[in-house]
Amino acid sequence: MTDHTTDHYATVPLNKASLHCTFALLLPRPHSIPANCTLSSHATLRLEAPPNLSNVPHWKENTVATNDLNAIEYHSGGVPYWTPMRNSCAVYHVHSRTTGRSIRIKQYLFLDYGPHPTHHSMIPPIGSYAAKTQNIPGPRLEFHIGQRACGWLGVDYAGLPVAQAMLQGTCIEIRITKGLFEDQELIALCNGLVAEETEEAIKERTYHMHASYYQRYPATHHAFLVPSSLFARDVSNFGLPHCAYPRWMAAAKAPTTVPRLFGSLVLNSFGVLDGNGTLSEKKKEKKDLEERRNIMAPMETFALYTDRHCDSMAWVRTIRGVGPKEEAPLWPPQPGAYPCDIALQEYTDLEHYHMFTAHVTKANGPHCAAIKSLVNGQFHFIHATPRPGFDVPTFIHMVTSLMGVHSKI
Repeated sequence: MTDHTTDHYATVPLNKASLHCTFALLLPRPHSIPANCTLSSHATLRLEAPPNLSNVPHWKENTVATNDLNAIEYHSGGVPYWTPMRNSCAVYHVHSRTTGRSIRIKQYLFLDYGPHPTHHSMIPPIGSYAAKTQNIPGPRLEFHIGQRACGWLGVDYAGLPVAQAMLQGTCIEIRITKGLFEDQELIALCNGLVAEETEEAIKERTYHMHASYYQRYPATHHAFLVPSSLFARDVSNFGLPHCAYPRWMAAAKAPTTVPRLFGSLVLNSFGVLDGNGTLSEKKKEKKDLEERRNIMAPMETFALYTDRHCDSMAWVRTIRGVGPKEEAPLWPPQPGAYPCDIALQEYTDLEHYHMFTAHVTKANGPHCAAIKSLVNGQFHFIHATPRPGFDVPTFIHMVTSLMGVHSKI
């Protein structure tokens, strides 16, 4: 690591930056760079470091209900739970010396499995989360990146114009920091992004769960995934590593009962929460056989499915309980803050299941499903990222086919 190193930052030549990233670093092809603009010669990296937990209380001091994370007092001494994470990211710029126009391009591994890796930075105000500027964040326009994926234009959390997409598992935020750029210039820039490394090298180094910050610091971080959905309330197993340890594994080592396919997507990796934690240990004294069978089920499992290039993803969460008190997720779900073509659709005609779905666009997604098993009371939360032609009927067919497999397990 060279040049102007600070506590957890470094400035490196752009052509060397990928060597220090835990994700696939993408750079624009020359023809995709806006007119009269040039690419910066260096990138600024936030270097990965272990979480700083010095200001975060032990989870037992915060055993709160987690059915509505937006209603939780996240701060203790002014420190939100997620700020101790020191995961890596890279920032470089495209700018014009003649016109003063400038764009900041930020890239990072998609870690928290929120509702939209394609417009995650544009989350509208909801619950206790308020806009930081007068320009209210939110998505404005969807666009295609060939047939690979979809991205969005809108206003980000800082109140600035932004384009966002996810390619090869990397989240990309393209923020206008000075001057004006046409929509088509931002779309062309997204379409021109390519990885610096070969596909084989990326897969070898950044197989998704090995690349995840949670994989390297499983027992010290105060959260497991922190996923959310298109619905009004997050369902997040949060603050549990002291009693329900997360384990990650490659697809080949996942239990044989885990479906290997979700539509055209292939199982990439698998996570288990409470696979060997004390929550189950404390309850093994219960004698009722059916109760014990339910208790022996992990608190949560997480199956990640991807296409070959990790441009398209889906994750399937199976949940026994939520939070340190092992509560049931709030049911039924309610419409969320994100603008959706279909904010909430109920399905009552499925054997064994009660299901709700939400769809940002009917033609391409993203799509979400919240499913309650009428057999064992477990919950399934499914989210699929957008791609051209990935319409509602296709998603529903994928989900019902997957649930048909689950019902036989």
